Amino acid sequence: MFFRETISKNSKSPVLQLVENIRTEKGPRQRLVVSLGTYLKIPKEKRREVARIVKERLSGQQSLFEYDSQLIAYADKIVKKIQTKGKWDSVREQVCKFKKAIKDKSTAEIFINDVQHGYDRELGPVLIGYCFWERLNFSTILTAQVYLLRHLQQVFFLLP
Repeated sequence: MFFRETISKNSKSPVLQLVENIRTEKGPRQRLVVSLGTYLKIPKEKRREVARIVKERLSGQQSLFEYDSQLIAYADKIVKKIQTKGKWDSVREQVCKFKKAIKDKSTAEIFINDVQHGYDRELGPVLIGYCFWERLNFSTILTAQVYLLRHLQQVFFLLP
């Protein structure tokens, strides 16, 4: 998703548009998501970040990083306009279209918020400990120590 400026035929002033790349049978194409007109002035150096925030919001993703409040304000205005006038297909709609297009039973729609799991296991530290146990031959060392202790106990019992 990215911004591009086009010149309006009527007013001859630059119009800001949000565009996404899509794949079609004829190859990659650009599709207009929303035309923002001339009222929203986003600095050119900030447009890439704003487009990323808008895409995250429309996809339902949460960002790992905090963005500048000005960028978030731009993104909120754009998302609001897209939701009212834009041509954005939600992720669920895209999956449904894909399923209808291929009509294959090998795909499934997964709702990430509804995924559950159980029986957690901790593997990292246990695996490291086991590897060092094997490399250092602790089992043979301890076996030898147990043999030595049994032998010493027998010797102590024989002493008066």
